[in-house]
Amino acid sequence: MASFDEEYVKKCLTATLPWEHSPNGVLRFEQEPREHDLHGDNTGWCVWECSNVLLRAVSSSIGWQNILRAASECTPTQAERLAGIMKMQNNVTNSSSEELAGEDRCSAAFPAWLRTASICDFSAGVGLVGIALASAGCTAVTASDIACQLPLLRSNISASIVSEDVAADCEPSVAEYWWGTPVTSLLPHSTSPAGAPAFDVVLASDILFIALRDGVTGSLASSLRSLAHTCGAVLMAWEERLPDQEQEWLQALQDGHACRGANDPQGVDGTRGVPLQKVEGGGACTSSPPLEPVVVKEFTGDMVTLQQAEAIDGVQGSLEDGTLVGDLFWEPPPIRMVLILPAPPPETHP
Repeated sequence: MASFDEEYVKKCLTATLPWEHSPNGVLRFEQEPREHDLHGDNTGWCVWECSNVLLRAVSSSIGWQNILRAASECTPTQAERLAGIMKMQNNVTNSSSEELAGEDRCSAAFPAWLRTASICDFSAGVGLVGIALASAGCTAVTASDIACQLPLLRSNISASIVSEDVAADCEPSVAEYWWGTPVTSLLPHSTSPAGAPAFDVVLASDILFIALRDGVTGSLASSLRSLAHTCGAVLMAWEERLPDQEQEWLQALQDGHACRGANDPQGVDGTRGVPLQKVEGGGACTSSPPLEPVVVKEFTGDMVTLQQAEAIDGVQGSLEDGTLVGDLFWEPPPIRMVLILPAPPPETHP
């Protein structure tokens, strides 16, 4: 494995993604390591394999059939809500969920309804997911991240417009957002079927590790829970690095506990975020008063496994030997993906 050396990193300033849904068949992303990144403080400067896994999962008809099926298994009401969003975006009234996701059950075609859906690339980093969807014709993409990430994110979006990989009318908007603060600051561009501001789809790629490392697991849980109760579907994927802590966090999220980390604020004042602070060993999860629970449905089998292989082969740095930028850190670990939905209301008995 290559060492994380500054001179080596400086050679890895561009990542290339073969992308069949873009006008030029390929997308390029600037990567910008800063001085503090060389010590592992920030992970948002480069492309990670996981972002391509998540992108591929939502960019085919068969992928959305799997997502709808997963939603139906855990909360039929939410599955109907998601199908309603798809119907609205397709401007149709009488179609089954599988027909909406794609006429061919094995179709790899890009879902037409997604092009008019409102999408959030949550904690976007270099912006791979949001820019790739915009290049496929999605017209309402918002990419969010913390303040220090926004210059690189905006630069990649601007470059995609200049190269005509993204049409001007599909240019993603950019929003500053800190985990744990009200999600209303992210929701100005879209309207849910119920009439309230909402995203149709929220996509989060490889953000759990930094939440565990920096002790802000409760802030992340709070944001994802709020988005799940507001939006159509929240999909989260990550590379498994701390299995026990990750599973503990998922369980706390589903049970309605905030899973407070060492650096989570005692309360959210609703007006600003707090900078992330690295702590030795990351933050441990502790119980807090129960909140509205969510359902966490993990995807297994071919949907993730096959796409993982494609992602590892598909995203490469600009090194002459084709070394994946992520290989500077470790061999690609297993990739996990979950669908986060609001839990159905408890049954009432007369």
